[in-house]
Formats: sequence, structure tokens, C-alpha cells
Amino acid sequence: MSLKNISAVMVAERSIINIINHSIYGLIHKSNVNKIYIIVPLKDLEIFRKKISYNNIYVVCEDDLISIKNQNRIKKKLGRKIHMYGWYLQQFLKFEFINYIEDESYLIWDADRVLLKDWNFNKDILEIIPARENHKPYFTTLKKVTGISKQVNYSFISQFIMINRGDLNNLIKLINNKRPDIWYLNIIDALEKLKDNEFSEYETYGNYFAYIKPRLISLKKIKWFRYGAAIISLKTLSSCNSDFLEKKFNGYQYVAFERHNYSLIKKVLFHVMAYFKF
Repeated sequence: MSLKNISAVMVAERSIINIINHSIYGLIHKSNVNKIYIIVPLKDLEIFRKKISYNNIYVVCEDDLISIKNQNRIKKKLGRKIHMYGWYLQQFLKFEFINYIEDESYLIWDADRVLLKDWNFNKDILEIIPARENHKPYFTTLKKVTGISKQVNYSFISQFIMINRGDLNNLIKLINNKRPDIWYLNIIDALEKLKDNEFSEYETYGNYFAYIKPRLISLKKIKWFRYGAAIISLKTLSSCNSDFLEKKFNGYQYVAFERHNYSLIKKVLFHVMAYFKF
């Protein structure tokens, strides 16, 4: 493993409490990440601090990044889409984290992802596992707030992304040049509010990066598995060790434990997918 000099940030809440130590373990033991910041709601601070058993892990209150006043402004501006408040807030927190640390770069890592194989994250390029998603509302909002259209024929939603301080600051300035308010409030104002999800932090940063530095994008052909929670329940997961997970999901770089209710048919399908390494 190369020099461990990467800071990572996750946004979490208590529904993933049984996943979090696995997510931490993977990054600390299988990558060049040496510090992890976990942003949680005020009501969840204590439960995360008690649960986490690693050094160099910092639990941060989301109110320290986006004030209660501005959280309420987000809720008000969402109007009939207020049920999506938490979904939008967690994305905004990942960008606002830039004002919390002084590092020149940091890794955004989805908190319900567990790294299974060694990975040296690169600060100097944008490593992407290209996805097939093409959710048009993301790019409608992107165009409105930056003037930039979709730049590539793949999706940047790989469940992680390396953020460069200078590039993110310039992106935020660009958003603020289009509208007069705080950048995340400008994004809410730009939403058409026809769909539940109309903004993606991954697609926004990725396509901006592709616009300014297309030659510094590296596409990786790596397998990962999205339906870990259909194979191992979140309740059971807390008693599993890393060796068990590595064997269970052998052949994958990382596994996601997304919180969904899976039907029996889907569980069977996902077991088959995992067995044959689809």
C-alpha cells in the first residue's frame, strides 16, 4: 500500500449503523485513506461515537456544515418535494465539507459501501467506474446552474469520487455566478420539482471536471456489487467479519448495502448474480 495520505468523508444516519465499521475497515485497511470524517445528524452523534472503534475517525455534526437556519431554508424551498429533503441535504453536505478541512483533496465515499480489495486512490486524476445511468433531470439541473451540458456517454455515479479543492471551489463559484443565493439554495431554486431526484453531486462534479480537465479522467473496469443487503441482512451484517465478506463477495472490488425492501424473487435473482459475478 502506498503512502496513506487521503482523507475521506461519508454522510450517514442511524439506518446504516450496522454497516459503518465495515465501511471504515475497508478504507483504513485496504486503501491509502488515513482519516475518515462521518457527517451525521445531531440526534445520531452519540450512537455513532459509541459504535466506532477506530482511531483517526471523526464524527461531525451536519449542523456544523450547514446551519439549522439554512437547513430550514432548503426545506421551505423544496415545497411539495420536502420528502426529498434528506436526500438533497446529504449531497450538499459532501460539497460543504470543503469548508471543514484544509486538505487540497478529499474522497467522497458512500457510507453503505464496503471496500473488499486493495485500492490506492489517486489525488491527481479522477478515477471513475463508469455507470450506465442516464437520469435526464440531473443534466437539466446541471445546465441550469452551470451552463454546462452532459460531457460524456457514461455516468459518474460510481459511489465514490475524489474531490479537488480548487475545482470544487470554481464549480461553486460558477453556480453562484448564475444565481444570487448560497450555492445549494441556488440548486434548489433551479429544480423543476417534477421528479423526486433532480440533482446529483456525482454527475455535477464529474461533468464539470470533464468540461475543464477531460484528459485527467481515468475509467476503470472494475466489478462491484450493489445488492449486498439482499444477500446479508443489515442486522446480520454487524456480526460478520471482513474475511467472511471478502469470501461471500469474492470477485468484486466493493459491495453496497443499500437499504431497500427486496422481494423473494429479487433476493433469489441477486443471489444468482453474486454467485456468477454479474
